Amino acid sequence: MRCLLAPVGILFACTGENDRQTLDGDTDTDTDPPPCAVVAEELPDAGMAIWMSDPSDVWIVGADGAGDPGGPMLFHYDGTSWTDLETGGTGKLQWVWSDGGDEVWMVGQGAQVVRYARSTGTFDVEVIADPATVLWGLWGSSASDLWAVSGDPRGALVGEIHHFDGASWSVAYQAPTDQSYALFKVWGSAADDVWAVGSYGLLVHYDGVSWTRQPAPEANTQTMFTVHGAGSDDATAVGGAANGAAWHYDGTSWAVDSPPPTAIAPAWTGTFSHPTWGTVACGAQQSIWWRASDERWTPDPRAIPTAASWKFHSCWIDDRGGVWATGGDLDSPALDHGVIAYCGDAAINPIE
Repeated sequence: MRCLLAPVGILFACTGENDRQTLDGDTDTDTDPPPCAVVAEELPDAGMAIWMSDPSDVWIVGADGAGDPGGPMLFHYDGTSWTDLETGGTGKLQWVWSDGGDEVWMVGQGAQVVRYARSTGTFDVEVIADPATVLWGLWGSSASDLWAVSGDPRGALVGEIHHFDGASWSVAYQAPTDQSYALFKVWGSAADDVWAVGSYGLLVHYDGVSWTRQPAPEANTQTMFTVHGAGSDDATAVGGAANGAAWHYDGTSWAVDSPPPTAIAPAWTGTFSHPTWGTVACGAQQSIWWRASDERWTPDPRAIPTAASWKFHSCWIDDRGGVWATGGDLDSPALDHGVIAYCGDAAINPIE
């Protein structure tokens, strides 16, 4: 087990109802909302992704921080306590996915796919592409229909989409060669409705038969880091450089959906859409923004009381309306100073 630095104690955030009123512009309140809870901070590895089936089944993966002998970050929360799992391997884990069954799938550095079996507590690691590439994202309609997307940090190898059919992995799509494209994330509403996004505004869609490049919204050439949605007619991609940028799909076409320049949202790397609670984006300066019911992006007013302002890389809305976010010092090669935060009305036990 890795040695974890002392976390901040449990804090309580405001209720989902009050949060939504505030985010929708109702300022009829006398006090500032309570802060978010810091589940852990100053972890040796930066957090990269979150997945959960429910609030008692939370998985967080992350980097393999410099000087940390325990391998990449991998935590599981059962609703009461956290377990620090060791894969036995090395290298950053970039994303995590499961269908809620026995297997939990992770992808990351070295083109590695890591499969964890809950029933046996064992890990299986498979390299499915050139080890110089990173598998940045993962999504599936089932454990026998998985998609992983890749890119080469050096820009020497073309980005690819890989498919797992329950038996083996194969390359299903290669990015165009007019740029050094990387594909960063993949998400779908169904087996025949899957989106993948990447650098230089690369946007591709799978219709159940083949992957097809789609026109970038308003000729976008910015990086699209993450895509997620609440249905076939509601998907959001986020990215940008200095400022946060967003694009929304309404079931017919994609359109720019960024905050106005005066809002000055920090660059976003994570997004999550929930059919009840709306869409959240997160990124630099540990920022969390919501797109409320009136489709305006608004910063979450709750403070995150951490010692430093690192970046969030991934966020998730649970069924209670609470927001989970994880990140760290993502600008440093060390990829450390990991942080996990929870903004909601539940009491989440810290990592000890």
